[in-house]
Formats: sequence, C-alpha cells, structure tokens
Amino acid sequence: MPAMPYKILNYCLLIVIIFTTACSENALNQEQTALSDTVEQQIDSLFADWNQPGHPGGSVGIMMDGEVVYAKGFGLASLEFGIPNTDTTLYNIASVSKQFTAYATLLLQEQGALSLDDEIHAFFPEFNDLGYPVTIRHMIHHISGLRSLHALMHMAGWRGDDKRTNKDLMRLMLRQEELNFRPGDESLYCNTGYMLMAEIVEQVSGQDFVEWMDEHVFTPLDMENTYLEREYDQVVAGNAVSYDWYEDEEAFRYAVPY
Repeated sequence: MPAMPYKILNYCLLIVIIFTTACSENALNQEQTALSDTVEQQIDSLFADWNQPGHPGGSVGIMMDGEVVYAKGFGLASLEFGIPNTDTTLYNIASVSKQFTAYATLLLQEQGALSLDDEIHAFFPEFNDLGYPVTIRHMIHHISGLRSLHALMHMAGWRGDDKRTNKDLMRLMLRQEELNFRPGDESLYCNTGYMLMAEIVEQVSGQDFVEWMDEHVFTPLDMENTYLEREYDQVVAGNAVSYDWYEDEEAFRYAVPY
C-alpha cells in the first residue's frame, strides 16, 4: 500500500500526557496511595522556575504500584495566549516515541509476520546493493550504517523547517549506494531506520501505520490520550506549543516540529 506521510523527526511521533518517573517507597504514606503534603511541595519546588510569567513548561506525572500519585502542569502551553499547562496537556515527545516503533516490530515478530533478522531488501527490493545485509535488528539498535536522512536532506539543500514526507525520504534512500560502516561494527544514531520500520509495519500488516498502532498498541494499553501525527501542521485540541530559548535574544521562539 502507498506510504502515508509522517512527521520526519521519527516518523511516528507520539503525544503523551504522563511521564513516569521513580518515586521511593518512603515518599508515600504507608496506608494510602498519595504523596504527603511535604513531599508534594518538594516536587513542586523542582519545577517552580517553569511557573514564571511568560515561561513554557510541561506536565509531570509520578506513578507508584500502577497508580498515579502525582500529576500537575507547570508553565504555559501557549505563550501567545497565556494558556497554562495542566496534567492533561498533550506534548510532542519527538524521538522518545522510537520505542513504540520498535515495540510494533516486536509484536509483528511475535505474530510471525516478520523476523528481526529480515533484511531490508525483503521489503524494499528497489534498494541498491549496499554491500552488506541490513536487518530490522540493525535498524532498531542504530547499528545499521544507513545514511542519516537529516544529513542527506541538508546536503541536498533542504531547510530545517521544510515540509517533508516519507515519500520524499524514500526517494533519497533509494539513491544510497553504500553504507557509513558495515552493519554491527559501529553505533550511530539514525532516524532512517525508524522511518523504514514504519513503512515495514504498513507493508506487513496491510494497514495504515497510524491505524495499526492505535488498534494494536494504544487501545490495548488504554492510552486514550495518545496519537500519531501524519502531518506536522495537524490541529489537535489541548496540544502544547514547543519553544526554544535563544540566549543572545533572551527570548523564546517557536520550535517548529517539522
């Protein structure tokens, strides 16, 4: 089936509302799953800087024994409109979502639909001979030797915030004639493999990647406030805006999630 366009940053960007972190046993009341007022105030103080006027922030969640014991928002979700973050604000988590793409391939392996040791030519026979076999396992662990899509697009004259689709990226990859190194010999962080893995999930399942992830990952895990973006300019209610801090200007600017 034709590939659907996903956000280039990692081709299956996810939005989540709760971040899980460690919480020691003594931080909890022995008889109830709640933080003491003292501990809650201590956690609040860690993010006090985010609550300054005109400052973006985030949401913080802590779980213990499967229960949410702390969930708060700090700072602003929108500097323009002064909208504060809450414990239900949605965020672009960028490449943290790569683990979900890897999880998808593992599920398909468990179902017998593919093997982590399958080579990319089994899915993309149009690829050039790269000199060595590149497998899904290599791509998961960033040891594939594949060229970086970001580097290639920069060399081709694309700007950082130009809109791109998986179709654009595949066109570049099909022109690759050699690898950076023999797969398995080195480790080099590479978004390319994860874009290809999203395409592989579509090929093997016969489903749109967004729909497959919702049906087989998010729904079974009750992740009701999680979604994938096909386009970076998709409008989503409750979504926080991303910002970068420019020290020389002492000002925040949009961090465009191309």
